[in-house]
Amino acid sequence: MTLWVMVAMMLFAPGYTEADSWTTLDYPDADSTQITGIDGDNIVGTYSPALGTGITHGFLYNGSDWTSLKCPWGPDKTRIHGIDGDNIVGTYRGSDHLAHGFLYDGTDWVAIDYPGATFTYVTDIDGDNIVGFYPGDIGGYGFLYDGTDWVTINYRHSVSTEIYGIDGDKLVGTYTDSARVSHSFLYDGTNWVAIDHPFSVFTEIRGIDGDKLVGTYFDGLFGSIHGFLYDGTDWVTLDYPGATSTTVEDIDGDKIVGTCSLLSGSYGFVYEIPACPTADLTGDCYVDLADLAVLANEWEGEPNVPLLYDMASQWLTE
Repeated sequence: MTLWVMVAMMLFAPGYTEADSWTTLDYPDADSTQITGIDGDNIVGTYSPALGTGITHGFLYNGSDWTSLKCPWGPDKTRIHGIDGDNIVGTYRGSDHLAHGFLYDGTDWVAIDYPGATFTYVTDIDGDNIVGFYPGDIGGYGFLYDGTDWVTINYRHSVSTEIYGIDGDKLVGTYTDSARVSHSFLYDGTNWVAIDHPFSVFTEIRGIDGDKLVGTYFDGLFGSIHGFLYDGTDWVTLDYPGATSTTVEDIDGDKIVGTCSLLSGSYGFVYEIPACPTADLTGDCYVDLADLAVLANEWEGEPNVPLLYDMASQWLTE
């Protein structure tokens, strides 16, 4: 293959990125499985043991073993939402039929209720900090709880704020404006940034890890629910192959978790962000004309034929 043949093929071929990696996870013998949190090799979520019973249990999966988790104050109405190290948080429905939060460290269960609130929804944990939301007079209020002090957090001028994820000083969630339209946000303790997927009716950010945000958006054109990964610049749509809907809940490193709806039922999944091709020179994880331009700009005398071969081979194997 000549140099110019390779260049011609690249000019008229589509861009290339590494193949997607999806893994389905289903709690043994469960009717449905929802994955809502990940930390390293540990994954948490909720499963329904039988159809139509309304019973839900939490679970912890470490890559080989499944552990059922049932809050003692609501064993048949337990939902797990987040994990950090040995600490797991979620919500149970008690004998009063109201939702309450909890923290579980592998041994002890600790109830978490915002003072004076009728219910408390706990969604995530990072270190000693726990986040969630509780009801107000009109809508919901977000909160940050460090084990001692409660801090109410509301998006400016909103009628409702719900916090779903935390990573260090950064919080993510959704808010409802005065026109009753829902949006997502990123809050760093000082600055609020409203974030909406460009093709959505509504956007719901659920998880955060560094600069990477994940969540779900509703496509107003086709009426579909999709997952997404957003790095502050680029939006990547995440659709489980063959699913009627994909909801994304959390991210840790290069692994994203969520739930997909197939004709056979609802299943959890793990999606692994593909590694960038070796011939990617622009840092966008694609091999395309932009990379060829970078390579051409760097040529001094003879072209870098080995890298050009690499580009062509990766492009053609998409």
